[in-house]
Amino acid sequence: MTPTNPLDQLKDIHLPDAPSMWPIAWPWWIALAVIVVIVAALVWRKRKHAWRKMALAQLAHLETLPDHDFVRQSNRLMKTIAVRQLDLPCAHLSGVAWLHFLDQQVTSPVFLPGLESYAFAVDSPNPSIDKQQVMQACAAWIRRVKC
Repeated sequence: MTPTNPLDQLKDIHLPDAPSMWPIAWPWWIALAVIVVIVAALVWRKRKHAWRKMALAQLAHLETLPDHDFVRQSNRLMKTIAVRQLDLPCAHLSGVAWLHFLDQQVTSPVFLPGLESYAFAVDSPNPSIDKQQVMQACAAWIRRVKC
């Protein structure tokens, strides 16, 4: 009878598999959801306000036009914005009523008082307006209007 070594009867130790990344813990799911919400909000905000950037670019382009064309085109731009973005029936407005309507859409008045001449310049064959003042007022209105 040969003496048996008790250690020979032991089996090898099997180590467990390395920990897997999946499924990830719940805090990571929350962090991922927060990141997705933030990115979606940023994309939505950028798309919502993209019209402002385009309108300001169009307004800057209008500055090179002669006074009469500038008055007509800037007025057309403002009406287009009001009709499309505000969804309010304002296409029939003109004169001081039009400028009053524009001022009602922002928190502080931009056009009245001070630019009454712009209200009637569209109908004038030779408008005498301060183009820079009108440009600043239109740009301020585009930036401030809530829609």
